[in-house]
Amino acid sequence: MSLVRYILTACIRDRLILSVFVASIVVVSLSAFVGSTAIVEQDQFVIVFTASSLRFLLVAGLTLFVVFFTRRSVDQRDLDYLVSRPLTKADYIFSHIVSFAVISLFLSLATGGVLLSIGQHYWNDGYLLWVISLFFELMIVSSAAFFFAMVLSSAVSATLATFAFYAFSRMIGQVIGIATDADIEDKFELLAAVTKTISLLVPRLDLFSQSTWLIYGLENFSYILFLVFFQGVIYCAVLSVATLADLTKREF
Repeated sequence: MSLVRYILTACIRDRLILSVFVASIVVVSLSAFVGSTAIVEQDQFVIVFTASSLRFLLVAGLTLFVVFFTRRSVDQRDLDYLVSRPLTKADYIFSHIVSFAVISLFLSLATGGVLLSIGQHYWNDGYLLWVISLFFELMIVSSAAFFFAMVLSSAVSATLATFAFYAFSRMIGQVIGIATDADIEDKFELLAAVTKTISLLVPRLDLFSQSTWLIYGLENFSYILFLVFFQGVIYCAVLSVATLADLTKREF
C-alpha cells in the first residue's frame, strides 16, 4: 500500500488532476460556445462534444503520466531499489495497476459529474454505462502505457506506441467491417484473414463510451455492460502479465 500511496502522490505532484480540471473547464466552455452556434439541438451538441473531448483528454493525460512516471522510475533507478526490498515483482506490477485503477476511477467519476451537470435533462442509464466503460477504457490504456513504458527505453516511443494502440482499438470496428465485406474477402483473402486474426487480439474500444448513449440511451444495458467488463478485465490482465514477464526477464 505504501507504493500505491507513492504513485498517487506522484500523480498529484505531477499536476495531472489539476491539469485535467483546468482543461475540463476549457473544454466545457468551448463546447458551450460552439454549441451556441448550432441552429438545432444545441444541448445535444454540447453534451456530445464535451463527452468526446473529455474522453480524449483523459486518455492523453493518463498516458503521458503513466509513461513518463514509469520511465522516470526506471531511469532514476527507483525500480532497482524497490525490487531489492522485500517486494516481489508481482507486487510491484499489482501496486501500479491498483494505483492506475484509483486514478481512472476518480477521473471517470469526475467526468461523469461534469456530463450530468450539463445534461441532467437527458439523464438515462446510458450515463452510468458511459462512466463505467470510460473507467475500463482508461484502465486498458493505462495498462498498455505501463507495458510499453517498461518494454521501450524511450518515453516518446512508448507514448506514440500507446496512442497508436488506442487509435487502432477505436478504429477496429470499421476495420473489421471492411475486412468482412464480400468484395474485399474475394479479392484479398489473405489480407482479410490476417486482419480478422489481428482483430481478435485488439480490444473493441469502439464499443466503449459511445456518445449516443448520453442522448438516446440504450436497450441492451446488461449485454453492453458485460462486454465492457469482460474486455476490461481480460485485456488489463493480459497486459499486466506481459509487463510482469518483461520485468522478470530483467537482471538487476
